[in-house]
Amino acid sequence: MRNAVSGFESVVVTNDAGEFFFNNLPLADYRLDVAASGFAPANLPAAVRSNVPLTVRVKLSVAAANASVEVTSENGELIDKNSSSTETRIDASRIERTANILRGRGLQRVVAQVSGVTTQNNGLVHIRSVEDGILYVVDGVPTSDRVD
Repeated sequence: MRNAVSGFESVVVTNDAGEFFFNNLPLADYRLDVAASGFAPANLPAAVRSNVPLTVRVKLSVAAANASVEVTSENGELIDKNSSSTETRIDASRIERTANILRGRGLQRVVAQVSGVTTQNNGLVHIRSVEDGILYVVDGVPTSDRVD
């Protein structure tokens, strides 16, 4: 309980039934602040006008979930905060990681796992290019045409 004018403050803890009692409060207007772990805090006005006990029911709402996700990379090259474009580098470590997942099915299967790349019925790798609004650069050379 707090009185903003006088600065008077009294703090109590609830019992096992959630009940709380304030004794010997000076007659005044107060702000009742109620908080419990896992619940949103509640604030309500309370006016003490006599020595007669008052019953105040307080319903607490469940607190909103608050979560955050941080994406990081061991070598730092997966995320470029200054670029909105996408880039995929197929280096030796990626080939090794992907080949282990694909159980040694070859470089063609490793390349086919990159976004924007698909395999045709004959097994050839197809890289989408500027025809789809995407420009792929392979070994520093832009691929402006479809590549199989």
